[in-house]
Amino acid sequence: MARTKRAPSLQSRDGRLRLPPSDNINWQTIHEGLAIGYRAGRRGGTWWARRRHGNRYVKARLGVADDIQDADGITVLDYKQAHRKALELADAETDHDEKPTIASSYTARAGHAGLPDPPQGARKERRPQ
Repeated sequence: MARTKRAPSLQSRDGRLRLPPSDNINWQTIHEGLAIGYRAGRRGGTWWARRRHGNRYVKARLGVADDIQDADGITVLDYKQAHRKALELADAETDHDEKPTIASSYTARAGHAGLPDPPQGARKERRPQ
C-alpha cells in the first residue's frame, strides 16, 4: 500500500528547519477559509496568513518565525503566536468588510489618536475606491 505524503510540522522549530529554502509557502488550515503559512528562507522563515475573501485569497505577512531568534510576540513569532495573530487579523478583516465612509474613517483614526468625535456635519458618503 502506498504511503501518503505527510505535511511537515510547522508547529516545531525543528520541523520548520528541515524545510529547504523556497519561495513556496507551506499552508496549514486552522479554520474554515483561514490558513497559516510558513515560508522557509535562507536566514530563517516568515509566517503568513491566508484568508478566503469571496472567490479569491488574501495573503498577509504576520512576522518572522522563531527559527533563529527567540520569539518576542511582536515581530518574531512562534507557531502559537502566529496562529493567534492570524485569527485576530481575520476577525479584524471581518469587522471591516463593510465599505468605509468618511465619518467612519475619521472616527477610527480619532479613536487611535485621542481626537474628539467627528463634527456633526461630517459627510457620510463613501470614499472613492
